[in-house]
Amino acid sequence: LLRFWKLREEIETFMNNNGHNISELSDDQWLLDLCFLTDITMKLNELNQKLQGENKLITDCYQAIKSFVTKLQLYENQLRTNNLVHFPLLNSYKSDHKNFFKYSTEIAKLLEEFNTRFSYMRNFEEMFKIFLAPFNVEVESAPPNLQMELIELQSSIELKSLYEGNKIEYYQKYILEDKFPNLKRLAMCIISAFGTTYRCESFFSKLNLVKTKYRSRLLDENMTNQLRCASTKLSVDIKKISSKIQKQVSH
Repeated sequence: LLRFWKLREEIETFMNNNGHNISELSDDQWLLDLCFLTDITMKLNELNQKLQGENKLITDCYQAIKSFVTKLQLYENQLRTNNLVHFPLLNSYKSDHKNFFKYSTEIAKLLEEFNTRFSYMRNFEEMFKIFLAPFNVEVESAPPNLQMELIELQSSIELKSLYEGNKIEYYQKYILEDKFPNLKRLAMCIISAFGTTYRCESFFSKLNLVKTKYRSRLLDENMTNQLRCASTKLSVDIKKISSKIQKQVSH
């Protein structure tokens, strides 16, 4: 849409030269609608990029969506008062139209759609808070089965000093199951709840590379092993493995 907007004059000239008059390209209201659509689509694309990529936890996705919903509320209120500060194309287009209330209605529809589609995630917000900031959460507001473990965790200066960086590594390495069984279970549930289809799509891409038409005799067991190697992030210490294997030398 942004490319189309930037090339609209050239497109109109090209179509006119070929005998195709596109009346919309000279319609002031239609161009205003295009500006608004381009602006809001760019914002949706930014959200989409935040939801993509490797190692995205469901908590990352929830925070990005929650932030976007708050932004939509701001956009709606500002458009009601003809404030276009966050809609650069709409703001830059010179037009006699001064009433942009109709666009606030469109934002309200989009906001309602987001609230409806992701309403179920609010049920897990308290669990997400515990996972993301276990040292800052109010113990009394936590579920009873986590309260004693949270007190133990928050009282540990050592564990608090280690709580930086990769949360997946922290919960796997330092939250021991024998000491924090419920916290460990909660963390593993959140980590394994993939927020996007990235891993699935990535896995099937690797499957297409492994299982080609030239490998029709590939056994299921071999394919499983190859896919494990292709999809794992573990680095293999070949030298250490080979040092433990008895070498066969000729006699």
